[in-house]
Amino acid sequence: MKQKQKYDVFAVIKRMAKHMWNTDRKQYGRIAIYTVLAAIYPFMSILLPKLAIGILEKGEADAAEELVITMGIYFLVAGLLAVLVNYLSAYISTRNTRIRLLYLGDMCNKLMHMDYCHQEDACFWQEYDKAINAGNSNANGIEGLYNKVCLMPAKVLSLVGMVCLAGALSPVLLISLVVHVIVIMWASKVTHD
Repeated sequence: MKQKQKYDVFAVIKRMAKHMWNTDRKQYGRIAIYTVLAAIYPFMSILLPKLAIGILEKGEADAAEELVITMGIYFLVAGLLAVLVNYLSAYISTRNTRIRLLYLGDMCNKLMHMDYCHQEDACFWQEYDKAINAGNSNANGIEGLYNKVCLMPAKVLSLVGMVCLAGALSPVLLISLVVHVIVIMWASKVTHD
């Protein structure tokens, strides 16, 4: 029976970060900007109803005009933010493709200069099959891992922000959301096992 290899995830991510630093240092700046913008973007959907209700509660005579101007500015800012988030996400993914291609070049160089005894050794090819195939796919190989690691902090920040906001509004709401997630995960595990 083939035994599953164990990997230290943090060591792999550290090595990937070092490789990205050596090949494309500006990528870290792009990721930082994307993280800030993408973490703010989900909160825009909370802001519009709050603004609209606040304007309508004032009950002023020019409330309709103020509401239209506020909504116009909101849609302009939200649209610009959405364009920037999507553009940066696509640009980061494109640069990650470049990093993967550089990785493939390094791997091909190693394969070309490999000792002949390893060429004929089936055990060698079985042992390093995952490492060789990591560069072949952009969905679950090295590029997919770069994309997930680069785009994940924004999702984590927005999730933490939403949890803090829900907890500040109502602890009962936060508890009900946590219970809901636990029940969904339990039901999913029961039905899929």
